[in-house]
Amino acid sequence: MKVSPALAEVIKLVQAGVSEEVILAYVANSPNATALTAEEILYLNDLGVSAKVMAALVHSGNNRTNPAPAVAVQQPSVPTAVTTPPPPVAQSIPVVTNIAPVNPPTESATATTTYITSASSTAPSVNYFYDSLSPYGSWIEIAGYGWCWQPTVAVVDVGWRPYCDRGRWLYSDCGWYWLSDYSWGWAPFHYGRWHHHAHIGWVWAPDTCWGPAWVSWRVAGDYCGWAPLPPEACYRPGFGFTYFNAHVGFSFDFGLSHHYYNFIPVHRFCDYYPSRYVVSSARAQNVYKDSTVINNYIVGNNNTIINQGINVRHVAAATGTEIRHVQIRDHSPSLGRGAKLETLEKQGSQLVVNRPQLPKQPSTAPMLLAKNSVHSLRTDLGPASPSTSSALSRTEFQKAAPESASRTEPGSHN
Repeated sequence: MKVSPALAEVIKLVQAGVSEEVILAYVANSPNATALTAEEILYLNDLGVSAKVMAALVHSGNNRTNPAPAVAVQQPSVPTAVTTPPPPVAQSIPVVTNIAPVNPPTESATATTTYITSASSTAPSVNYFYDSLSPYGSWIEIAGYGWCWQPTVAVVDVGWRPYCDRGRWLYSDCGWYWLSDYSWGWAPFHYGRWHHHAHIGWVWAPDTCWGPAWVSWRVAGDYCGWAPLPPEACYRPGFGFTYFNAHVGFSFDFGLSHHYYNFIPVHRFCDYYPSRYVVSSARAQNVYKDSTVINNYIVGNNNTIINQGINVRHVAAATGTEIRHVQIRDHSPSLGRGAKLETLEKQGSQLVVNRPQLPKQPSTAPMLLAKNSVHSLRTDLGPASPSTSSALSRTEFQKAAPESASRTEPGSHN
């Protein structure tokens, strides 16, 4: 997508995690203001740019005099020739020790000690998702997980959480389906798993197995909650869930504490913005103690994953309304940059979600681009916190510092 030079500079600041205050000052003092198009506003929204910054950009654009020529949004480059000095390549970076995994489950009565081995132990390909996701975040190599993707919005807002902001729940023929408002939401909320890294926060580990939403459910009286499943939680049709390759039952908690869960009143579950009703961390801890795990996934026709989760009758009774059924249909759009690939539309009397299918041939893998890229790999990323996240200078390809053996917890709700 072509943007003005002034907007391209603002996007660089956003991707680097620069604070809103600094970006507003930059916009106010920039001599190269330009009017924003609707497409540019949507793109900034997908990056997590605040309403204040976008309003400042619109205001400055309305006062422009001579618009500057548009430039392309910077994407990872693959140079045909490298000038002196040569850029560092992936092999020249010191090897990062693999993450020591969190402790495997001490099995409960609902879990067995059956262990499996299969081709799934090989890291899944990220090639299918690279082109579509790179405009909206950074690819980071994380020890133990390989190449993961972090959305820019998670850098802008350190309190951002998967399956919380900018989305809602629909009840579909595949069970509970997370419909995201992000243009990039078709991929990381329906494929792969989310991991909370000790130093950089939430990252997405790709996989090619589709699901309506990969979350763990909990119910406690008038409250319900959901949390992103970790990469160690794998689902195999006909076999069920495994955790570190050990088969586990429907009531297994996958080591997820209350910090990972979004708890809301059941009667708010189907609201358009359920994130508005997420309880505080202190309240979530009490709800969590009284809650029951529900990992109710089954396999339908054509090996389709069905996420039954919270009983739909429970939700209907709490809301006092009929829960409308939505159909999931496949379509094959181009998985390029900037397109809204997951759409909800009305067809006659039926609501339909169009979900994109993965192409048969994947695009270029980030590890291949990294070997030829002029952008260096970062190995000095510090802890992600409100005081330090703005100082992280992001590049397209990075390596994250190793984590401790214990699972880290997301930041608290307000």
